[in-house]
Amino acid sequence: MLDDNVVGCCNNARTWLRSAPTWSVAIRKEHPKTVRYEAINSVLLNQFLKAHRKLEEHEKTSTQLKSAIAQQMEAVTARLQEHDAQIQKVNAQVELSKPAPRTIADNQ
Repeated sequence: MLDDNVVGCCNNARTWLRSAPTWSVAIRKEHPKTVRYEAINSVLLNQFLKAHRKLEEHEKTSTQLKSAIAQQMEAVTARLQEHDAQIQKVNAQVELSKPAPRTIADNQ
């Protein structure tokens, strides 16, 4: 269920990390620190997992919303059919209440 962009991003990160096994970060000028790529991998993995959890939550919410919309559409369709039936009844009553057309005799 991984997106091609996510897989590509992870592959690019892995390639970059292999080419730079250590990464110097100068927190203070006097005390530079070295970060191993395993630690960076861990950070990237944690970020990926966090993003993946958010994606799963969004998919769950989307599924729930789609279900709610489908139920609401069924209710609206049922009410629309009821209204259509009522309109047909009123049309039939109007047709029955119209006076019959008069014919004029030709011999006047």
